[in-house]
Amino acid sequence: MRNGCNLYIPRSCILIVDDCPEQGEGLGEFLGRRGFEVRTTTNAFAALSILKRCIVSIALVDINMPNFDGLELYKTAHLLGCKSRFILMSGHQSEVARANLARFQDLVIDKPINPYRLSDYLVSCESRSRAHTTAC
Repeated sequence: MRNGCNLYIPRSCILIVDDCPEQGEGLGEFLGRRGFEVRTTTNAFAALSILKRCIVSIALVDINMPNFDGLELYKTAHLLGCKSRFILMSGHQSEVARANLARFQDLVIDKPINPYRLSDYLVSCESRSRAHTTAC
């Protein structure tokens, strides 16, 4: 381990960023039981720090957060060279529309999230990534 993060992760590492700690931690616990390594944080600034230090396959990010929202996090992370796949999530249809209008390239999902469907999607991404050695 270096800086509290694995340099080699046998299963995908998921970063969950949600300003509602209960939602992020609950989803993180569920995905952890499904075999994923999960890190959670409640703000985009801490998320950027994690993305710089750790190997994160997928960042699951709430769009509507105070000070620095999910779209800003996505744009900033990619400007800094982050290769993680982003999944934006929101319980507000207007935020989902805003992400689509911004031509967000990855997935945007509505809250509440069905954790079983999300887990199945993450497993399929992991399988495709290993089969093609590219991001899903």
